Amino acid sequence: MSRHQPRRHVYLFRHCVRSTSGTVDDVNFHGSKTPLSDYTSQPLPDWRSTESMDCTRRGLKIMEGEGQHIGRELLDEMSSNGQSRIRLRFVSDITKRDSDTTLALVRGFYDVFERGSIDVSVTYDQDLFKPLVANRMSFGLKRYIEYNQTSLCEKRYTNETYKAQIEKRLTTLARPEGDLLDIYKVLQKVTGSDAWVDGDEPAKITVSEEGTILGTINALRDLTQAMFYSSASNMSPEFLPDVTVDQLYRLLEWTYWYQALTEMDNSQATTIAAPLAASILQALREEAGGDETDDHDDVLNVSIFVGHDTDISRVASLFGLRFDLDPPYYTSPRAAGLYAPAPPGSAMHFVHDVVSQFVEMTFVYPVLIAANGHLYWDGRVTTVSMKKRNSPTDAIGRDGKHKFRRRRLSVIGSDKDDRGLRLLEDRIKSNLLKYEGALECFKRANELPSWRREGTSRSAGDSAGVIEPGIAIRSDDSADYLRIISSIGIVCAFVITVLLLKKHFWPTAAERANAVKTRHRRILSGDGSVDDATQRRRILSAGESVYDDLELVPTHSD
Repeated sequence: MSRHQPRRHVYLFRHCVRSTSGTVDDVNFHGSKTPLSDYTSQPLPDWRSTESMDCTRRGLKIMEGEGQHIGRELLDEMSSNGQSRIRLRFVSDITKRDSDTTLALVRGFYDVFERGSIDVSVTYDQDLFKPLVANRMSFGLKRYIEYNQTSLCEKRYTNETYKAQIEKRLTTLARPEGDLLDIYKVLQKVTGSDAWVDGDEPAKITVSEEGTILGTINALRDLTQAMFYSSASNMSPEFLPDVTVDQLYRLLEWTYWYQALTEMDNSQATTIAAPLAASILQALREEAGGDETDDHDDVLNVSIFVGHDTDISRVASLFGLRFDLDPPYYTSPRAAGLYAPAPPGSAMHFVHDVVSQFVEMTFVYPVLIAANGHLYWDGRVTTVSMKKRNSPTDAIGRDGKHKFRRRRLSVIGSDKDDRGLRLLEDRIKSNLLKYEGALECFKRANELPSWRREGTSRSAGDSAGVIEPGIAIRSDDSADYLRIISSIGIVCAFVITVLLLKKHFWPTAAERANAVKTRHRRILSGDGSVDDATQRRRILSAGESVYDDLELVPTHSD
């Protein structure tokens, strides 16, 4: 029986600082797109070579810095535990900015750990992040028809139910400080655009039949993100320089309210979060891979999931957790403990201590722009506690009773029967039962083989380059992939061979015509061994109508 390591770490990261798109969705009606430039007289940020919604260059540097910072903390823990190796398992959403963030974190870890002491695997897994989307990338070819064209989980809730849930939260979720219309008037002044106050009720927020938020609030969210991300990326020229740092962070609170409104405490958010929650629990409960012969006490296992701010909001909702960020991020007094703000590069951090049976829960994040305008760069992160929703407590003690503690560490558990994880799982299942189909999705995810045993894996002792992520294969269909890749290679080689032979043995029409013309020139000039009077007369009798471009001028006839 293998021994167990004393602590298991799990992170759920939001991706890097990214660029923004040039349009705003759903200002007037569901599916509508409005140019963001309508809401500002100043040019939108020049993202240069960065594609829309991809990581900025500085955003990737920030993630590398975070990898180094977290790596140093884990290295200190390894040293104190007498461990000599760290095993990192990255699981990324399939979006490019998530993959780029994952590889940036990997580079940061590589800068800290010696080559022989780090083992890294990277996988993509659509099912964990998009369980309601078909055309899946997580199964082998053998079951392509049966699985890949249907989503992992079934949408059991109706649009009517979802809309009613969003409408209820719209009336009950506390908003940030300030009247929305007054905020629009300030934006009208700093942007030079009257679009903020156009219409009879510019501050009105409604919900579409599909449960989508409609109104100018969508433009507020997108413009604020454009300001924040471009400033954090040190873009030049500065976008809307008249907006102060304090105003920017107050506007950001509205984006966190928007996220809490749409991605927490509803059927869709809970269902989507279910597979990711199941994998987080599994990672806390088990070693993150490895061989049965491994000395598990000698290895620090760390599992890192990389997704979006929506994933953090949904998982926080399902786990029953809320958290506030320290200044310069702003939290209105009436909104304290109600949102789950997740700026770029932030992460939920869970640690299962198998000795004390406690699960520690904290939230780490970078201060991308300091109060004085200084830009974040060196990888340091701030840590705050994640608290139980609607409760002043941030810890559950050994006796299971709530206790109020002003600490930066939230713990849950008992010293008997692994109750830390059991209490957490009970809380999750209680929230799953509130929404139709969510528990079924959770169970469906638990039926799948562990992603931990699959994917691309390399030891730093064997590879000095960046690890390319692989597709997470959840079955024994790896051989199917190898066979199809081999078949594709054979077909490609055959096609290339045919094209080369065709070019050599089957000339084009133009090449054939040129060859004929060249041969006729030789015949007419009498060059070489060709001296066929009949052929020469035939060519000359064709006249200039056929050989105009040969400039035939007969000087004699046979």
